[in-house]
Amino acid sequence: MTFLSKFVIWNGMLVWLGLLYYGPQWYPLRAPLILEPSFLDHAIPFIPQTAWIYQSLFLLLPLAAWFQTNESFVRFASSFCLLVLIFSAIFWVFPSEIRGTWMQTTECWAYAHLVAAVDGPRNAFPSLHAALTVYAGLSLLRFFRANPAVCSSIILWVLALLISTLTTKQHICLDLVVGGLGGYLAFALSYSRQLTPALIRVI
Repeated sequence: MTFLSKFVIWNGMLVWLGLLYYGPQWYPLRAPLILEPSFLDHAIPFIPQTAWIYQSLFLLLPLAAWFQTNESFVRFASSFCLLVLIFSAIFWVFPSEIRGTWMQTTECWAYAHLVAAVDGPRNAFPSLHAALTVYAGLSLLRFFRANPAVCSSIILWVLALLISTLTTKQHICLDLVVGGLGGYLAFALSYSRQLTPALIRVI
């Protein structure tokens, strides 16, 4: 698979992500379920500067894609599309948003332009941001598993990204845990020799 082929497929994946993520926000089927933050969520401070970390997912994702071999790239792309499709279906059928945390008041440029200006209040549960972070992070760790220094850096990046979903108040802990589990299951499916070929044929 050439670089151009990967580039075209990756951009198609981004279009898929955009359509299926924003569709439930722009054209909701019903009123959203309002999620109440827990005491732990209230204890986590709002740190708008972590918007830079929050949006670094869109650097982590293409890195995870580019480092795939030809065979693993097909697996990666297939499970990515399935993951986004399943989460989008949940957002359509069970829309949700977090009470009193969206669009925090701040003069921080990063938060105002990288988070508040591009995201809406819905699609809170489960966190697709957390799911894609875990999925991309595990995919990169699989590739660099022989390099402890790189693996440590990836783990720190993934942890920082997951924490930023809470410090930007885009998600609560419940969203994070369930979303992260979804990303792990997508990764396990992606590299299962028994399940992935059947998945690829379906997609």
